[in-house]
Amino acid sequence: MTGDEFDHLRRRFGSDVDTWPAPYRQEAQLFLVEGGNASGRDSDTHLDRLVLEAALMETDEAALTRKVLARLNRKRWPAFLLHSLPLSWRLAATAAGVLAVIVAAGIGGFAVAGAGRLDDALLSFAIGDPGIIAEDLFSPFAQGLG
Repeated sequence: MTGDEFDHLRRRFGSDVDTWPAPYRQEAQLFLVEGGNASGRDSDTHLDRLVLEAALMETDEAALTRKVLARLNRKRWPAFLLHSLPLSWRLAATAAGVLAVIVAAGIGGFAVAGAGRLDDALLSFAIGDPGIIAEDLFSPFAQGLG
């Protein structure tokens, strides 16, 4: 706000700044705090302006406190539903989940490799012939690349 704007608002709303409408009142009070100096733009003046604006804002501390306490007391859902189970069931549920993953991985391995080639590869591994293992397991990939 400049001095000319302040004079214009004083003629418009009267000389008592406290009776002016809220946005004009705040600007006028900040103008008066700055001493009518519109060039005060350093950090201390800016900080003073922020403190004055915060002091002039009307707040209901009781309502704010109620809102904060309501949010703190609100029941939260756990991130994992496993925590909602009784303690004695958690181990069983975890073991069942791990077992399901292992079984799915085994079924997926048989589906990808095929049962016949996998049996031959396991038998060749049992007798100690690694050439058969590499030939049986990697031949489908080598044929696809070549």
